[in-house]
Amino acid sequence: PKSKRNKVITLTKTKKQPKEKKDTLIEEIRTSCEKFSRLYLVSIENERNTFMQTVRQKLRPSRLICAKNKVMQLALGTTPSTECQDGVHQIANRI
Repeated sequence: PKSKRNKVITLTKTKKQPKEKKDTLIEEIRTSCEKFSRLYLVSIENERNTFMQTVRQKLRPSRLICAKNKVMQLALGTTPSTECQDGVHQIANRI
């Protein structure tokens, strides 16, 4: 009999994230941008759950948001006319 462990799973059957969920994430990023005075752009290579939990605990009053790059750029604004705060479009272009 064939081994059941070595099955190939096609990724075409995965469902896309609904637009409402993306819209709420964009709104959450914009409100947290207004709430906090600083914004840091961090690149993480190994996103283990225990590591991320310790980072979130050390940055406790602040907010750590992990999202797709395009969604974060859209939330922050890529041009001065679409940015949510002054000068944020410069960080959005670096994502």
